Amino acid sequence: MAALIALAGLTSAASLVGQTTVGVHAGLTRARLADLEALAEQESRSGVRLGVSATVPVSGSLGLRFAGSYVQAGGGPRVPQLELDYFRLSALARLGLTQESGSGGAYLLLGPYWGLRTACSASVAGEGVRFSADCDETDISMATTDFGVSGGAGLEVGVTNQMGVTLEFLYDLGIQGLGGSIPGLGGSKTTRIFSILAGLVFSL
Repeated sequence: MAALIALAGLTSAASLVGQTTVGVHAGLTRARLADLEALAEQESRSGVRLGVSATVPVSGSLGLRFAGSYVQAGGGPRVPQLELDYFRLSALARLGLTQESGSGGAYLLLGPYWGLRTACSASVAGEGVRFSADCDETDISMATTDFGVSGGAGLEVGVTNQMGVTLEFLYDLGIQGLGGSIPGLGGSKTTRIFSILAGLVFSL
């Protein structure tokens, strides 16, 4: 609800400088944790991503997209696996490749994100049995925030004069270390998330 109110405020302000689009998106994620010391990719976690956004035209084919999203991340070695959920805010430059930023066509996305961890659990599975515990109930100590850069590409197809559908591919590269006190997981980790998203956009 807070994300919707914030985006509504951005939309009202953006209407003073040009046409704005608002959208919703949902899709699947494939997440890993990368070791800052060894830079080693480990086991991955499949999850979901849900969000809302507002895109403000800046100049010509360039726009700025503000978004709030719920993202499932995590991964690690086989024992234990970490499941991390975040609420993320991002501000991505949107460069239209075929038409102006507020219209349909292909586009690129690039910019920073900041995330607040909303859940953390560690699980161990084997021989048909799976045990899971909240990180606060274990010796695992992790940062409550996450910061990094998102980049990707998308395609918007108009359905009506006021509505379009989108397909996007995003890759999130975590920069902030999540902390070093993770028994059994080695050194500090950063997030890596690949997302495939479908959505609806509406012109205001």
